[in-house]
Amino acid sequence: MMDKQTEKLIDRWLFHAAKSGDLKLPLSRGNERPEPKAENTVPAKKSSRRAKKKNPEVAKAVQVTFDRHTTEALNFLMAAGVVTLKNNQYFIQNQFTGAFSAAKSGVGFVPAASRVEAVVPFAERGGALHRDKVRIRVTGFGRGRMTARVEAIVEPFSGEYLARLSGPARGADELQLAELVDLPDRPYVLVAKSRHAAKKKRKGDADESLIYLTRTTQQKQYMREHSSGGYSRAQAFVFEPSGRAVREDRRGDLERLRLRFMLPEDFGKELIPAKSELNRMVKAEMKNKSRQRVTDRYIFTIDGEDAKDFDDAISVTKRPNGYELDVHIADVSFFVKPGTKLFDEALRRGNSYYLAGGVIPMLPEILSNEFCSLKPKTDRLAFTARMFFDATGRMTGHEIFRSSIFINKRYTYKEAHLDLKKKSSLLAPALELANVLIQRRDREGRIDLNIAEQKAVYDKQGRFRGIDLQQRLDSHRLVEECMLSANQAVANYANRHGIPVLHRNHESMPPEKLEKLNRYLEKYASRLKIRAVDQKEIGRVLAHEGLDPVREVFQFLLLRSFMQANYMPESKGHWGLAFEEYAHFTSPIRRFADLVTHLQLASHLEKQKRTFNMGELEYFGREASRLERIAFEAERSDKKLLAVRSMGNRIGESFNCWLSGFTPDRLFVALTDFPAEGEISAMAVDRRGEIRIIDDFSVYAGKLQKTLSLGDKFKVRLLRADPIEMALQFEPERF
Repeated sequence: MMDKQTEKLIDRWLFHAAKSGDLKLPLSRGNERPEPKAENTVPAKKSSRRAKKKNPEVAKAVQVTFDRHTTEALNFLMAAGVVTLKNNQYFIQNQFTGAFSAAKSGVGFVPAASRVEAVVPFAERGGALHRDKVRIRVTGFGRGRMTARVEAIVEPFSGEYLARLSGPARGADELQLAELVDLPDRPYVLVAKSRHAAKKKRKGDADESLIYLTRTTQQKQYMREHSSGGYSRAQAFVFEPSGRAVREDRRGDLERLRLRFMLPEDFGKELIPAKSELNRMVKAEMKNKSRQRVTDRYIFTIDGEDAKDFDDAISVTKRPNGYELDVHIADVSFFVKPGTKLFDEALRRGNSYYLAGGVIPMLPEILSNEFCSLKPKTDRLAFTARMFFDATGRMTGHEIFRSSIFINKRYTYKEAHLDLKKKSSLLAPALELANVLIQRRDREGRIDLNIAEQKAVYDKQGRFRGIDLQQRLDSHRLVEECMLSANQAVANYANRHGIPVLHRNHESMPPEKLEKLNRYLEKYASRLKIRAVDQKEIGRVLAHEGLDPVREVFQFLLLRSFMQANYMPESKGHWGLAFEEYAHFTSPIRRFADLVTHLQLASHLEKQKRTFNMGELEYFGREASRLERIAFEAERSDKKLLAVRSMGNRIGESFNCWLSGFTPDRLFVALTDFPAEGEISAMAVDRRGEIRIIDDFSVYAGKLQKTLSLGDKFKVRLLRADPIEMALQFEPERF
């Protein structure tokens, strides 16, 4: 951990560079100290022999030594890419461009370098809003983070924002304030009064205080009121009405989500391939002798009832010494080539976005639902991973090749589940292999929480009716194990053949997260302890019957303790799955990272030059990871809105719940009979309006004169279902 003196030194260097504009570090031979130990030496780049002969002083300056704090500061900044060494002189790079992330407090964060992020105080935001692409200048350093100010908004994230009008702007009579309700920090902006014309309400329209706004380039000052009292002069962008009507129905929800997360629009005509051309291409490729024809086995797909983009098919053959598994994946790389508009659009989208009742696809429907989709009773172009397993589930070998296949049958998950109960099921070998793989992977330490998924329910007319929990069936596990095997095999194949692909990496749990889990176990399941950051150790605790009374809460905390997985050209393994090698290969219709892997494999198999270099792969990995997180946030917000809509006619009803979290101003609860979460305001449980937090797992509610712990079960009454806040408001009914 960096000490305070080193932090102060870094802070002084960065502050000086920002204030003076001098990016050259004040380090010269006058900074030398007596020769330290080897680990405290910062080597300079070697000069050429010719330079040393011309200038003996250069040779002396090649190895310059500093005190421990200077050395530590330089090593940190150089590793982060903030300091570079040119001609034996250290230079600071203090300008960076990145996405601005706003916290609820109004403070912003921008990734400044490979190992650090910059904190932007509210006063230094320069009008930047959440997810704007900004250019920052680093101004200092403290607590392991840089501080910075926004110098320019390079690219605004969205053209339209949902806002709530909230009264006149003090000190700017011609303007009024509006709160941008869909941003984390809920910033206030200025709107011209005369331009807000109330429209005649239609069925489904929201109340008149809600309005869609667009940002102008104009900024004006006003007097900002502080929560603690008093005013200070502030500057904000001026917005104007976009003209879009705000609707509070399902159609309006989807429109709001698209604008909030900048989700892609429909494909332009220039991006949709002609059906006749696609037919011609496929017909010619089916005759390609380099493709392996696979028709000697039973090939099937298993997908959801409403699925249309079938990107994977399976065939399993039982052998005397084990099993042979074929995972056939739609050969999207045949249709989508680098350098084309369609490839660039797939990169821009990053993945498909699955919202209740519909999907925003990564590829045009003529590809995703037709020519690439592995439909039953059709011939299709595919990429096949053929794997061989012994009787214990150990993978003994694999082959990767491009193929053409005939799909015998399509099952839904429910149909496959029922079919597997038959003695003569053609799916039996696949389930047998899946069960062997499950047992092996569980022994190897895979962490499987077996959490049910939520699914929106619609009637025959397409009207939303509610949310159900979708239980994992044997058919789900069958598909999952086969796909995991294919992804593992492809990662191993790529590493053995030196093929750079995008690996799906998942880092191990941070030690401080483990400590928190153990504190919980010590308090609520004292017989149990996780002895190390090890998957088998966590699996041992999960399997222990002593966890049963608090299992739901522990799994909830465990899930929150995991690191986010990401895409990188380097292979670092997947900690949660206990895989040393792992890449995404099985969903190129809906994931850009998988498409990149297919293209790299195709160039290798065809003995062509690599399609992408490492620099391109690093960029693709960053974008795929970023857009995946946006998709996750959009789908999570959609579930919140669905829950609010489902509960809108149940105001005043009572529900069973358990305590899932807390902050000083509210409690968070999860309903036990309905897949939804809500909140209880502090005023409902404490007269002071502030909840006293005892530790990470419990609080004291003064009004109730009771200590509440995570997982405590009680009854609540629904007070409000607020679609604008995407929140369910409850009050405690009985403890």
